[in-house]
Amino acid sequence: MFNFRILLFLVFLLSCSFLQAQNSNNLNEAIQQAQSNNKKILLIFSGSDWCRNCIHFDKQILQNPDFISFADQQLVLLNCDFPQRKKLPPDLIKQNETLAEKYNPQGDFPAILLLNADKTVIADIGYSNQSPAQFIGEVKKHLPPPVILNEYRKKVPLMGSFFEFVIVAEKEETAMKYIQACIDEATRIENLISEWIPNSEVSKINAAAGKEPVSVNREVYDLLQRAMAIGKLTQGAFDISFLPLYNYWKFDRNPVVDFDTLAIKKWTGFVNYTKIQLLPDLKVFIPAGFKIGLGGIGQGYAVDKIKALMIKKEVKNFVVNSSGDVYAHGKGADGNPWKVGIASPANADKIVKWLNASYVSVVTSGTSEKNFVYKDKVYGHIINPVTGFPVSGLQSVTVICKSAEMSDAFATALLILGPDIGIDLIDQLPDIDCIFMDAKGNMRISKGLSESIK
Repeated sequence: MFNFRILLFLVFLLSCSFLQAQNSNNLNEAIQQAQSNNKKILLIFSGSDWCRNCIHFDKQILQNPDFISFADQQLVLLNCDFPQRKKLPPDLIKQNETLAEKYNPQGDFPAILLLNADKTVIADIGYSNQSPAQFIGEVKKHLPPPVILNEYRKKVPLMGSFFEFVIVAEKEETAMKYIQACIDEATRIENLISEWIPNSEVSKINAAAGKEPVSVNREVYDLLQRAMAIGKLTQGAFDISFLPLYNYWKFDRNPVVDFDTLAIKKWTGFVNYTKIQLLPDLKVFIPAGFKIGLGGIGQGYAVDKIKALMIKKEVKNFVVNSSGDVYAHGKGADGNPWKVGIASPANADKIVKWLNASYVSVVTSGTSEKNFVYKDKVYGHIINPVTGFPVSGLQSVTVICKSAEMSDAFATALLILGPDIGIDLIDQLPDIDCIFMDAKGNMRISKGLSESIK
């Protein structure tokens, strides 16, 4: 699992320390950086503690802010050092000698070569005490025109809410092709698992409740299995058999005037994920009166499937946002980490906290958008499957981990469990964190975020 605390520190270091991020003395590391960031390698042969021109080059060029800014966008620096007093590890000495035999057999210092990521030589860049601007100009002559990236967005209704797709690309045509692939994948999943589509596999399970097992495909079977595992882990706070309770609670209509506890108890009797039977040969059976719904995990699952599709298509920088179920991959067009906002539970339009996010999902569940007031108490649209009553109080919980599916399911469960039990549970799980927030903006956070959230 992904550690979000480590991610935030890495993003900070990448953005604030060029020398650490772009300077390397390891050939394989430099090649990997060049390939993943579409950069060229500047191979520098030097004698760091004896060659006067090498020392001058380091101070005048490599430490110059203009060169650092230029190289941050275009180059990976590979230092091939031959010091006289400083001792290098044997493997590094061997690597440098091999590089010198191939690229600098005459033994010039400093010698600067521009390489492709496949180690082929582009040019020999001479150094004769040029100014930083002159040296940058020499390098630029041999570089391809910079690629100008833009962020292309599209928002579409899917799975009962809105999905927004953001693709970083050079051309709009390319981005829209990828976005259409995202839409197609989300549509496929919706047709597979939505309880509102009559011929979906979930609808077939519900229609056969108490009658006979239903055969489903492996994808749905595995998703149900994972959903039930989360139900067990959260002691029933997450329960995909919650749907019968919506026979009583109608959040799209006028709020209930007086709670009918007998009616609520009746419908709660049809909510128990442990009664769902996952049988051999990919068959599923639920008792009479039961209905399952994947609204608490389905959108997160769709986001993960879209993420996997984009990675397979080698899209390096993108965001998938399903009404708050967010997965951010890579960086924005400006090279900075994506930012995900956490809204105030009291005002969904007010962002009270921004999180840097790369290669991680951030999912927020709250009570601000759908709720009603009963006897001066606010009730949200998420129902506790154990008690049958909606969660009360204006609050939100944000879950951060690599999987949007897991973030989605736990965001629902933690809002039901509350901060005391919820944070204690998250603190026992690897590579997942959470933030609870009340109507006044007060936060309680899991220990994995304690040093990175201020």
